[in-house]
Amino acid sequence: TTTTTTMTTKIKPDEWMQTKTRVSTTARNVRDSSSATRNRASETTRLATTRVQRAQRATENELNLRIDWIEQRVVDLEKGIEDVLEEVDHLKAVKARAEKELDDTTEPLAINGECQTWRTERYGVDLVEDSVDEELDSEQELLAETQQLLRRAIKDADEQLRLLRASKYALEKDVKEKAEALDIDTLCRDLDRTSTSVQANVEHASVNDNPDIDPNDWDQLTEVNISESKQCRANSFALREEMELLLQDSKDRMLKQANLVEDMFNVRIGELKDALTEAETHLEKVQLEIASTERSIEDLDNDIEDKMPTLQVAKERLSKRGNRPQQELVRDPAHFTLLREVEEISATIQDLRKELKEERRVLLSLNRTRLELEEDIACKKNSLNVDNRCMQRRQEYKYRSV
Repeated sequence: TTTTTTMTTKIKPDEWMQTKTRVSTTARNVRDSSSATRNRASETTRLATTRVQRAQRATENELNLRIDWIEQRVVDLEKGIEDVLEEVDHLKAVKARAEKELDDTTEPLAINGECQTWRTERYGVDLVEDSVDEELDSEQELLAETQQLLRRAIKDADEQLRLLRASKYALEKDVKEKAEALDIDTLCRDLDRTSTSVQANVEHASVNDNPDIDPNDWDQLTEVNISESKQCRANSFALREEMELLLQDSKDRMLKQANLVEDMFNVRIGELKDALTEAETHLEKVQLEIASTERSIEDLDNDIEDKMPTLQVAKERLSKRGNRPQQELVRDPAHFTLLREVEEISATIQDLRKELKEERRVLLSLNRTRLELEEDIACKKNSLNVDNRCMQRRQEYKYRSV
């Protein structure tokens, strides 16, 4: 800045001369100094240009190396994201199968409960805790255990999916930050003195000459993200393997148990059919025997009834012969014959009555047996109906051999 001072008073000639001489001397000295300075500035400019060009080439080279490094890390991270997304899809598919399997156990458990409830309708001697009951209990326990294992596996899958998404978020965040850094470094590499974005006032440009993160630390952070992602995928893969094994093992165990239950049902139904056939056969024979016994009783009654007049005749004869005159009361052969006849007929009737009593006792026993057999047959038919109903219901059972 040049300041001009207005003279308010006149100077003397000698002062004017001194001023002229001083100005001339100053001009000459300034010219000489300017020439020397110009020469030094020219050399300085040449050296500065060389240094700047060297620095620019070094900067561009480092920026290119940095860009390549970032781009490679972005590729690694994007590959990690792709792998995580693929693993998420695989785990979701296995989880969906486990959820369907869990849902599919509801009806078998209901069918099992219905069969156990229906079997309480058995009564009498058939209300027995047989092998069918034991296997139904085992089946119920297996279904409940399977449901518990599937619920736990689904819960583990949910947690693993959360971890995978967290890993994906970390990778995506890393990619996003590196993309921003890549854009900035690419812009910096492509900048030159003609770029419109170059700030005019470089004196006041903000310069961060002390970044916080070392390149190796920077690379290590990304490596940690990638390594944790790999470990997370490995854990997910192991969980999927466990779930696949659980699904197959559960299916095999429940199929085996269902077949065992149905085998026991078939055995029991066969036993009931055999017992029913045997009881019906016995009932038929008992009924025939009852009919025969009733005919025998009727015959005995008739025989006794038929012999009573003969006995009465014999007794009447004895009675009348007792009315003979005193001198005629001879114990002749006729008298003895009549006595023997009365005794024999009485003994015969007594024997017949004894047999009749025995026949009636046998008939009573036969009728009791008939009633027992009829009750047993009704019991067996009820049990057979219950188990057949169970077997019919189990046709809708998911875990069974076709």
